[in-house]
Amino acid sequence: MNSIKYIGVFSMTLAALAACAPESSNEIVEAPAEIMNSTAWFDNYNAGNADGVAALYAADATLMAPGVPAITGRTSIRDFVAADIENSKAAGLSFQSEPVSDGAASGNTAWINGNFSLQDADGTTVAAGKYL
Repeated sequence: MNSIKYIGVFSMTLAALAACAPESSNEIVEAPAEIMNSTAWFDNYNAGNADGVAALYAADATLMAPGVPAITGRTSIRDFVAADIENSKAAGLSFQSEPVSDGAASGNTAWINGNFSLQDADGTTVAAGKYL
């Protein structure tokens, strides 16, 4: 199982959450609560809901996961994530997230960052990383 692939998929998912920020000026402000408290990507992935994960991406988003060519478009991202979820489930892996560490918004763009781990069926951490 290539844990770097999961880190890349997760990182790109968070970029999709930036589209949720409300329109505002170019002033940098705290990211809205629905972004700062979001576990939607983790929840959908761990539930096997590739459609839910894909819905977090813009229709024309590009996912640049490690070790594979760039994947463009929500349908292609959904197909990639579905296969990735299937592989994770078969290996007994799931993501665990810590609360979002920090975030901000400017105009219609927002960012958050935090930490996550990838755990096996026994709850042993097999990989850990950060996302932005």
